[in-house]
Amino acid sequence: KPIDILIYEYELPDSTGFALVQFMRTLKEYDSVFFIFAIEEDNKALKNLGIDMGADAYLIKPFNANDVAKVLEECKSYRGQKNSPRRALRLAESAFRDKNYAEAEQLFKRTALENPESIEVNHRVGAYYLNTPHLASAEKYLIKAMQLDPEYTHALADYADNLWKKKNFKDGFEYLSKANE
Repeated sequence: KPIDILIYEYELPDSTGFALVQFMRTLKEYDSVFFIFAIEEDNKALKNLGIDMGADAYLIKPFNANDVAKVLEECKSYRGQKNSPRRALRLAESAFRDKNYAEAEQLFKRTALENPESIEVNHRVGAYYLNTPHLASAEKYLIKAMQLDPEYTHALADYADNLWKKKNFKDGFEYLSKANE
């Protein structure tokens, strides 16, 4: 029977919740599943990381049925909004997964143009470009995400990856160190 919602934690017995969600996001049959990241405390960096790694939303433990219902309504709301940045990112990621590369790039570019001040959008568009030959575009969007929030650890780590791909190991390690502080 198909599932509608998956509430997960970071630590799992043999892996991480992020690895599970990233794997499930590669499979078309899970496109309609809501992935909810359960965290111990109200931690901005962890919430951002969860969203970047594929969560639709997060819940702070302990939570109850009313909390889950509220988060599900928020998720349904953004998925139903035609111009929701998160919805647009999901569509772009689905197009990329399905090897519709031209459509994916068009969706990522449009989402970035329509949401220039969104940390999540700039980071995820930059992360998309890390998987293409367009490292200058990756750098542009990752730098924008870091300008919007200098402590955004996932963008720092991806920017380090971008620098390594360009053989700039010294600066890459510097950014990775910042991400791990």
